[in-house]
Amino acid sequence: MISHKYKFIFTKIGKTGSTSVESFLKKIDPTFENGGHWHLLDEVNEKTKNYFKFCFVRNPWDRMVSRYFYEKNKIEDRTKHYKNTTFKEFIINKNNYFKLDANWCRYSPNLKKLYDLKSPFEEQVEWVSDENGKIMVDYFGKFENLNEEIINICKILKLPISDEEIKNTFPHINKGEHRKSNYKLYYDDHTKKILSERFKKDIKTFQYCFE
Repeated sequence: MISHKYKFIFTKIGKTGSTSVESFLKKIDPTFENGGHWHLLDEVNEKTKNYFKFCFVRNPWDRMVSRYFYEKNKIEDRTKHYKNTTFKEFIINKNNYFKLDANWCRYSPNLKKLYDLKSPFEEQVEWVSDENGKIMVDYFGKFENLNEEIINICKILKLPISDEEIKNTFPHINKGEHRKSNYKLYYDDHTKKILSERFKKDIKTFQYCFE
């Protein structure tokens, strides 16, 4: 999402509360470009290179629980492998059943490439890194502190909205039923270790831990 009016780029990383953030920002600047999911590298050019760039990230173990239930509860046939599978089978993924079709992000070549290679287990840091692995964002907010982070971002960008208005209007879209329980309940030692390895860059970069 690019706002030329307020000179920012918001990278909408999947399953990080990003739909709620985008919906909120659209109301402030309806003239935005590139709604939906894009790789940051595909939105940076000579005009936008100095724009403020930000994203939201989430604890990788929690994010995978969210992704599992999001796909499992979809009606589309493309996710039929999720319907009768357990969370543990999804994480182990020994038959590579759960690879997602990347055609939906075909307008963002770098995101399509990432999804073709790694979905649904791509690392969040890979959405906002350049060809050399250098992180391009100026700010990453934590999903775990979503409302507080939005207030801070609005202040940084000098957006025309008060703290009170943010608290009263910020939505939470696509909130899954699993949020009523603790993500740790879905893991055993084996699946916890699998994701520790699979998402080690996210864990180190964004300073997450299982506890």
